[in-house]
Amino acid sequence: MPVSPKNLSQLAKGAGLSVFGKFAGRLLAVIGDIVAARALGPSLFGLYAIGWTLLRIIGLLAHLGLPNGVLRYIPQYTDDHATVKKLINQSIVIVAVTSVLIGGALYFSAPWLAVNLYQKPLLTGIFRLFAFGIPLMSLLTLLSCISRSTQNMVYSVSVEDVGQPFLGLILVVGVYLFAGAWVTGVILTDLVSYLAAVGVCFFVVRKMFQRALRASGPARVKIGEVLAFSIPTALAGTFSVFVFWVDRLLVGYFLPASDNGIYQAVSQISVLFVLVLAAFNGILAPLFADLYSKRDVPQMQEIFRVGTKWGLYISIPFFLVFCFAPAEILTVLYGPGYSGGWIALLALAIGQFVNVATGSVGTLLCMTGYQRAWLGLSSVALVLNIILCVVLIPRFGILGAATATSVSLCVMNIAGIVKARISLGIWPYDLRYLKGLFAAFCCLLILGILRFFYHGPAFLYLSITTLLAALIFFGLILLQGLDDEDRNLVGLLQARILK
Repeated sequence: MPVSPKNLSQLAKGAGLSVFGKFAGRLLAVIGDIVAARALGPSLFGLYAIGWTLLRIIGLLAHLGLPNGVLRYIPQYTDDHATVKKLINQSIVIVAVTSVLIGGALYFSAPWLAVNLYQKPLLTGIFRLFAFGIPLMSLLTLLSCISRSTQNMVYSVSVEDVGQPFLGLILVVGVYLFAGAWVTGVILTDLVSYLAAVGVCFFVVRKMFQRALRASGPARVKIGEVLAFSIPTALAGTFSVFVFWVDRLLVGYFLPASDNGIYQAVSQISVLFVLVLAAFNGILAPLFADLYSKRDVPQMQEIFRVGTKWGLYISIPFFLVFCFAPAEILTVLYGPGYSGGWIALLALAIGQFVNVATGSVGTLLCMTGYQRAWLGLSSVALVLNIILCVVLIPRFGILGAATATSVSLCVMNIAGIVKARISLGIWPYDLRYLKGLFAAFCCLLILGILRFFYHGPAFLYLSITTLLAALIFFGLILLQGLDDEDRNLVGLLQARILK
């Protein structure tokens, strides 16, 4: 069944803007991390990374999954202003209260975590500063999702994806230029940028829902029902993301701070080519919720397939660059002191590539009522990752952590695809993927020859490899001819860009 023009237009509009926003925002965040890494050095950057990772993980729990709750329920009650008002107001209050309580718990437990758990006393002040970021991060995520529930991506992209990291980058450059290796200053740049973004998002939500927020009357859905959906989703999201991040915490526990600094750089850069997947997740979540409420499974499958295929196509050239130039990536971006993590970077890239190749399967399961199944799969992957990290990190260092994470990612996402097939009858793959596989194979051969014969400066080699990967892969895709929905999607994206 072909994708309907309406759904394809929504996918093109949302994905085009979201891809740009996610890529630009992530690029800004990575540049900010590079500035921080160069300013602090591997040891201080490693301590900063432990605090930052803990903040991100706790932040996923602090909002109780209500960002996904509003993404699912607001589109179902668009014409019921009283229900929308209650959903927005109650969600904000609940997230504010829970995130402040959780942030307070981190603040007061910081000395025990730093001294008794990590045996790094300097982490006490770092944890306490990051505790103030938990309410800010949670509210920003919620408010951004409220704005995206209308399938309008402009505000969330402008504020959350691009605005916050851009302000953070400006501030961290200022710290680098005027204060040097000042870890407190680097953390404060994060907090200030999140505070500013939350303030703008509050204004945006009030503007977008001004009619709904003036409404009165009873709500057709209770917040308890939303929480019954949101909390398992939050746990599933936390566990699935924890699969990405638990390795960083365990590296910080088992290895010196300098190794954690290198691994933080490796982990941050390894997720670059999955930005497209994150971008598609943002627009696919409300689309899946809307189509599932209409029981339109065929359209869901086609949207899932198109999103998965193009997420994979856009990511393949990046993955090939990671395969053939991992040391050059770290040297050029972070400096020679970080280049020793190239094998770990390659190992992580493999796991992330499988993540891309399985598409937005976690979002699909959560938006179609199988959030508990995704919670179970992510829980298994989390436990597997912890066990593998405990076994492998002491023996193999950061390579052990990268291997553990890649294996866990593969298990979680492949199991998710199987679950979607069994429970929903949805399968994203067909013979049309062969065009991409052929283009990837040809690209791999040419880059392999280049790697064997050319050994120029790191920057030049990385530049040539990146250019060749993009030109060869997409050139061969175009030469083989686009499928109908591909031509329509590209045409819609061009129209959006040129508008």
